[in-house]
Amino acid sequence: MMFSHCMGLLTVAILPGLLWITRRGQLWDQQLFLRINTVSSSALNWLFQALWPLGTSFFLLLLLPLLFAIRWQFALFFSAGLLVSAGIERFIKLLAHRPRPFQTLPAATLRQKRYPSDTSFPSGDAVRVAFIAVGIAMGLPVSPPIIALLGLLALCVTVGRVFLGAHYPTDAWSGIVLGSAIACAWFQLYPFWLGWVPSI
Repeated sequence: MMFSHCMGLLTVAILPGLLWITRRGQLWDQQLFLRINTVSSSALNWLFQALWPLGTSFFLLLLLPLLFAIRWQFALFFSAGLLVSAGIERFIKLLAHRPRPFQTLPAATLRQKRYPSDTSFPSGDAVRVAFIAVGIAMGLPVSPPIIALLGLLALCVTVGRVFLGAHYPTDAWSGIVLGSAIACAWFQLYPFWLGWVPSI
């Protein structure tokens, strides 16, 4: 994907996420959150609880050694990109400083086992899982079915952030598209990295 397309994707990520700044957008965001968060389904609760770790830092600690074993040049570049995406995510969180839905909505239910202590916008788990999916698809020779599976898992983890009560829909949407855009932009540099890394 061209760099200009990556920046266009980043713009798409920012605009819906900023809806919550307006009164009408915030109301819409809260209503959609409550519709998803209040769904009573033990099957969905089990699914999203099971997939939730895929967006956490702990999962990265398990994934990175595997990637280093497969192709260390990719894994090193991939790790640096994850650090860049984490820095961007943290900077936006500090600027937005949005409270979590379970902190402001009495009807919200936090279903996940770990209580999140940082702010809500954007979803860090969505940023991470999107970067993982897009980064692997762009940097490793994976088949189309694997790419589709990675995309589906990223989408499920992102929706799960809302269902489990940790994020508003705009947080989750912005997170997954932001992570995808950062990965697309970062991997524009991958061919240069591969041309340089054998000399070190």
